[in-house]
Amino acid sequence: MLVFIDESGDAGFKIGSSTHFVYGMVIFRNDEDAKNTQKIIDELLKSLNIKPEFKFSNCSDTIRTQFFEAIKLCKFEMRFIIINKNNIHSHFLRNNPSKFYNYTLKQFITHSKLESAYIKIDGTAKREFQKAVKSYLCKDTNFKVVKEIQFKDSKKDSLIQLADMVTGAIAREYNKPDKNNQHIWKNMIKDKIIN
Repeated sequence: MLVFIDESGDAGFKIGSSTHFVYGMVIFRNDEDAKNTQKIIDELLKSLNIKPEFKFSNCSDTIRTQFFEAIKLCKFEMRFIIINKNNIHSHFLRNNPSKFYNYTLKQFITHSKLESAYIKIDGTAKREFQKAVKSYLCKDTNFKVVKEIQFKDSKKDSLIQLADMVTGAIAREYNKPDKNNQHIWKNMIKDKIIN
């Protein structure tokens, strides 16, 4: 099982921070499905002459639609966790964005029914931070379902870009509720969402 994770929104609680924090997870049951999807995304990236990567927040509506049309027949599943930050009352989490990030990520992975998963998480943070996150994720948790956790630069991994795009599509409904087209791309991938 190959798993790619990205987030949308921010982990802060200051004025101007996003109202919701969303984690998205793309799950491939086998290597072949992952390779086929990667090939489709790489070819689309080249044909549209997009550099350096697909990123939901930076794409035009036209590019978003082309992306989701291209991947709609690909074989993968998705899970999401959507956190309304107004419902977080812990003083500790509200004042420590990195702890909030770690805690919610751990809850997401722990409750996602994974099996022998190789997980790649979007991130170019310093090695010390990545090491701290890995340590936290594995501490006091039954992580037999997780084989490995890696942080990867999305610019170098089109399947991390896929996680970014689908997570952005879901988060738009919550963090951009005033947009008329907030449901378009979510509706294009809704058949891939599992509980």
